[in-house]
Amino acid sequence: MPEKNLSILSVESLIQQLEHIELDQLSSDIPANILAELTRISHNNAAILAFLGTFSRIQEMEGLIGSEVKELRKECIALNITVMRLRLFYWLRMHSLCSEKSTAIATQHYEVLRDGMRRLCEACAPQLQESLAMAL
Repeated sequence: MPEKNLSILSVESLIQQLEHIELDQLSSDIPANILAELTRISHNNAAILAFLGTFSRIQEMEGLIGSEVKELRKECIALNITVMRLRLFYWLRMHSLCSEKSTAIATQHYEVLRDGMRRLCEACAPQLQESLAMAL
């Protein structure tokens, strides 16, 4: 597992922090697989939020905060809430209360976040776009 870092200053360091996600595992019938992917998603979400925080501060200094960064941060928060709720159900062994719809919502939030990060990377570091796509 990559080292936790609360200050991610570049796309390169973000890529190093990310863990590859197998979204199809969220629809698995094996609770341990689902919980493992939810944990990875939570880790990636934290890394992306750290990067967006750094990115926002840089943009503020230049007076260029974009609506894309704000939307990505909102998506991170929505994903975090969804994943935390699902992980809680799995940790309490109440996963029977989780429906496919719940994991589908988490998948949808992650896909929106992944697409937004690709667009942001295309704008600020296009040479790393393929690496970021593989890491996400």
